[in-house]
Amino acid sequence: RTTGQFHQQKNAKRVHKVQLVLAIIFAGIAGMLLPFSHDYRHTMLLLGFVVFAIPLALPWSLGLLISIIAKFTPKGLIGYQVAETKELVAPMSLAMMAMLLAVTANISMNTLVGSFESTLKQWLNARLHADLYIRPAQSQMMKVEQFLELQAQVTSVYKQFYLKSQHGTLPIFLVTKDVQTLKQTTLFKSTTTDIWPQFFDNKMVIVSEPMAVRLGLTLGDRITLEAIPDRSFPIGGIFYDYGNPYGEVLISPDIWRQQHFPAIPLSLGIGYQGKPNHMRKLLQQKFGISDALIYDQSQIKQRAITIFTKTFAITKVLNSLTLLVAAIGLFSACFMLTEARAAPIARLYSLGVSRKQISFMVMTQMLSIVFLTCIVALPAGVILGYLLINHITLQAFGWSIAMLWDWGTYADVVVLALGASLLAVILPLYQQTKRPLISSLQREVI
Repeated sequence: RTTGQFHQQKNAKRVHKVQLVLAIIFAGIAGMLLPFSHDYRHTMLLLGFVVFAIPLALPWSLGLLISIIAKFTPKGLIGYQVAETKELVAPMSLAMMAMLLAVTANISMNTLVGSFESTLKQWLNARLHADLYIRPAQSQMMKVEQFLELQAQVTSVYKQFYLKSQHGTLPIFLVTKDVQTLKQTTLFKSTTTDIWPQFFDNKMVIVSEPMAVRLGLTLGDRITLEAIPDRSFPIGGIFYDYGNPYGEVLISPDIWRQQHFPAIPLSLGIGYQGKPNHMRKLLQQKFGISDALIYDQSQIKQRAITIFTKTFAITKVLNSLTLLVAAIGLFSACFMLTEARAAPIARLYSLGVSRKQISFMVMTQMLSIVFLTCIVALPAGVILGYLLINHITLQAFGWSIAMLWDWGTYADVVVLALGASLLAVILPLYQQTKRPLISSLQREVI
């Protein structure tokens, strides 16, 4: 039996080395081709190579980590426990691969969702500078504007002008705003020096990031707009824009007037000293504007965050489901493994190791493997999160997102994985330790 176990372990080491070589090949292919991939569909294919590489490298990684731990472990029962833990890697490898993928998916998706939420809140705080936003009927716009300018508590009236257009096959909006709104709400991803003087001198335009990503535009490129066919403009800046399915091009107010584009704004923003609800009631009484067409700043933020939360709520459910599926696989592996380990456990019992010590040893062995798997999953999840944020999301939507490291959430995922694993281990362990261990030893001798 000892000879058979030796050959099994030797064969397992050989298989783990082959898996490691395959993992390096897959990761190498993805690493070499990713810089040249500019389509999210091709990038997702390369991401699949990374997903294959991560679990293939796990058994060898676990063996390496346990070998390092063994060097600092004292001799005796603890040393035996660590040495046997290394032998458990081979029969537990498939279950641990499933657990690794589940934890890695959790970490990467939590990184993506958390980073996107933080970026969205910062963007909303910068974009929403007015206290109230109004969108009355075009026939009422001038009257509403004149009324607002006469109100003592209205400190400023902001105007936004939009014109639907086309740039090649991409639908876009030509946009201009008042000077203060343009300067306060335009969050630049990149810009030339002295952008605003050149912009207001009608020498440059500013494009949204999704439009720039989709058309491969960079600073200094010249574009010709279908609405202004007799002139081309260099791109002086690229600004962040989230949730907008259309490209946007900011042009100066002077160009807007020179081209005789619509003089009536699409919407108005109000700087107001006082309670916004008071102005809301005045506008409703004076002009009969629907409540659905008057938004205060906090209302827009709350609605945006609510939509975001509902959109990604399913992510948490799916993350928990993947951990549950992995725990079920772990339960099956633990059940079969404890059955196969009946004789070694019985030998320990016959040597004077108590049932309590045996139970603690077996449980810590299983949880140690799961914990080391989570340690491997942390960098793997961060790598996948980075690829999702800086490649997939950017190429698919044109959104740059600041990647955040949420260590608290990572710790929660690890604790959840350990908890699920503990539940998977308890039942087979309880059944094993409650059996008459001497009978297992007798069967081994026979």
